Amino acid sequence: TQLSSSIRCNIIVGVADLSCRFPNSVEPWIHHLYDCLFDPVVQVRKHTLMVLTHLILHEMVKINANVSNIARCIIDPYGPIRSVAKSFFTELSHRGISHIFNLIPDCLSKLMQLPREEFSENDFQDCISYLLSFIEKERYVEKLIEKCCSRYRSVSGNEKERHWRELTFCITNTSVNTERTFKHIIIGLKYYQHTLVDENVRKMFLKAAERIRKTKCSDAFKANLDDWCRQIEQYIEKETQQMEDDEEMIENQEETTESNNEQPSQPSQEEEEIEAPQPENLVERKRKRSNRLLLDRLADHEEEDSIELFDLEEEERQRQKKKKTDI
Repeated sequence: TQLSSSIRCNIIVGVADLSCRFPNSVEPWIHHLYDCLFDPVVQVRKHTLMVLTHLILHEMVKINANVSNIARCIIDPYGPIRSVAKSFFTELSHRGISHIFNLIPDCLSKLMQLPREEFSENDFQDCISYLLSFIEKERYVEKLIEKCCSRYRSVSGNEKERHWRELTFCITNTSVNTERTFKHIIIGLKYYQHTLVDENVRKMFLKAAERIRKTKCSDAFKANLDDWCRQIEQYIEKETQQMEDDEEMIENQEETTESNNEQPSQPSQEEEEIEAPQPENLVERKRKRSNRLLLDRLADHEEEDSIELFDLEEEERQRQKKKKTDI
């Protein structure tokens, strides 16, 4: 049976005390404590978050990939939990931007693996946009764009379109938008070119291009930006034409299959031999035979008529003879 919420809260506090006294012994089991961040009871979630943030900020527990669970608390329906989660990342950023930067790739991987039913695209964008707001140096943004671009080719599965949109959101919604950072997006076209068939991905890239165009840009950069947009349009036209050709080919194949099914089957060679016209001499023999049969039938009818007439005459003679005898 499940323990009551008050007992679970006391156990969480006890684990925190053990971590302070025996950190190496508790470290292998600390992932069970992260699971309590999704407890159905609000009080348990709050106690867990406060304990974890305290242990991490005081360096009693190492920061690992499980910190993505704390990032999910940014969208918790309970307001105080959201506040504690945001305060944790704010305090962590004060100790150095590199702390947040090193967390983003792991958080990105973990959050992208979550099923859609548990974590929607809007939830993903809310969490990641808050983390990206702490990255304010160009060199960190450049590295982040390069890492995200390199992940496009490893995306596969039934939800690859969703992962494309999530990676594109990370690339196009960084807090620093300069020529230097956007050049890495232009250079990385070869990595995400195949994802441009998704309309949302294409819109996010073009929207980012419009934002950077409104800033003070050099003429050389504007020329590169126009060429990048032109390449995107050409690729889309090529893919659209290819899709139309494929659809037309499929339709033609279906029509050919239907016409073959509707066409009557050709008679076999044996049926052709049976239905072939008979030779002329054979037809003539059959006609003569039918004529003979007809003549024989007529002759039989004449004979029956003559016999019947003979019987009538004989009966008449007998009647006449009887009359004479009576007289």
